[in-house]
Amino acid sequence: MNLSITNQQSNKRAICIGGANIDRKIFLKEKPVVGTSNPVIEKTAFGGVARNITENLARLNVNVSLLSIVGNDAAADSLLAFMAQHIDTSPIYQTSDYATGTYSALIEPSGDMYIGLAAMEICNLMNAAWLNQNKHFLEDKDWLICDLNVMPDGVQALIDYANSKAKNLAIIGVSSPKMRHLPVEIDGVELGIFNIDESQARFDTDMCDPIKLAEKLSLPQALSHLPMVKRARGLRKCQLCQLNKSMM
Repeated sequence: MNLSITNQQSNKRAICIGGANIDRKIFLKEKPVVGTSNPVIEKTAFGGVARNITENLARLNVNVSLLSIVGNDAAADSLLAFMAQHIDTSPIYQTSDYATGTYSALIEPSGDMYIGLAAMEICNLMNAAWLNQNKHFLEDKDWLICDLNVMPDGVQALIDYANSKAKNLAIIGVSSPKMRHLPVEIDGVELGIFNIDESQARFDTDMCDPIKLAEKLSLPQALSHLPMVKRARGLRKCQLCQLNKSMM
């Protein structure tokens, strides 16, 4: 399957549903010392799993949009202005009830994450009621791509909708704690992408064999495709390639 980027737009239409936030990566120059100031380098970027996938698919000429919620603040203004260069931003709702979500990762000199901090209360609004209010954005789409920032009842509502309308549905993990947003029964989900930590959290196990974890996730639950990766930096590449293959 050819994954090269071309000028020809895919005839498949997709919508990504989930997080759109600000990412902050804080790189420690030395081994961290608790209880005192540590020298760091900080880098800021637009993030959110659903938003990241949306941008990358748009750059691959897939006809894609983003259904999400951001705050009524400067962070949201800059995020929306950037995304408007690539997609139609009309499905993105702004609220004054919460600030735009942020994710901060403290990275050790080795490159491993020391701790991640997610200020994502705004995602509480991404529930079944919100999804049902926005079904009109889903109607003409071939692919629905949902990250697990969406609340459990919202994920279930999306699975039910995809099954009733014969839509292709992909579910993407975002963190180990949010694996509890994934329903027990996920029949009809075409594609799932989870890393090893997320899969371990799903089954409350320390099993590290990705093949065995993939079997536990896919075989009883009829997932057609299940890429699994070990590190978050590989997850982005895996997501992009698998989704793009499915849409070409």
